[in-house]
Amino acid sequence: MEIRRKKGGPLLLSFTYAAVSLSNGQISFTATAAQTETLPKPPAADKPLVAYYGIRDAQNNLYANGPAHIYDAIPDPA
Repeated sequence: MEIRRKKGGPLLLSFTYAAVSLSNGQISFTATAAQTETLPKPPAADKPLVAYYGIRDAQNNLYANGPAHIYDAIPDPA
């Protein structure tokens, strides 16, 4: 899977996904901490970074794409 700020824009993040239950629309995404640290920070806590994702199959054919709203992480309460 790829994350870009806009369609056709520079690649921000590339990571793996696995189909959990396609009939129920469930997909699991996996990225390392080092990979996610490269993402730009959202502009504000209530304003997400909007990027676009593209999921490709094993032959590199585009399977699905659309906007991804990325919010800043909320720390766990102490």
